[in-house]
Amino acid sequence: MLEGPWEPEEIVAYRNIVGAQLSTEDILTAATRGEVLSTTGHDGHAYFDPTTGVRRPVETQQNSSKHIRIDELARETSRRPKALTVVYDQSAVRGESAQDALLDKLEQLMSFDVNGLGYLAQAPHLILSCDEVAIQSARQRLLGAGIPDPRIIRWP
Repeated sequence: MLEGPWEPEEIVAYRNIVGAQLSTEDILTAATRGEVLSTTGHDGHAYFDPTTGVRRPVETQQNSSKHIRIDELARETSRRPKALTVVYDQSAVRGESAQDALLDKLEQLMSFDVNGLGYLAQAPHLILSCDEVAIQSARQRLLGAGIPDPRIIRWP
């Protein structure tokens, strides 16, 4: 699910790092939000690129095409338990480090039985799955792509 169009090199970078094809290049809008989320493939990997990232429950209960909520992300990940769900998380809370924000989100996702790791980049990513083997494989791919280990974080 993309919030806007992607450049071809962005799609290639996603495939190379995560080792997966996009299952959909559907563009999410306020009008199509429910439809896109309810029809995301049940087998393939999914990449979410919301404009303002992942919102925690305390931040909002509103639906918007600009973000995805933790509970929605957990539901989408659980629908494809062996696949990866990757989220480009551009949300930032003033005064909070990106690492602390990712750790908090990973902790909340664990309460939904979703495993994951965070990738600390200019805009952090969450890489999620219900399958620990898929998470370990994604971690190894990131390391193999030259991502330094300290930029890959786990909840505990």
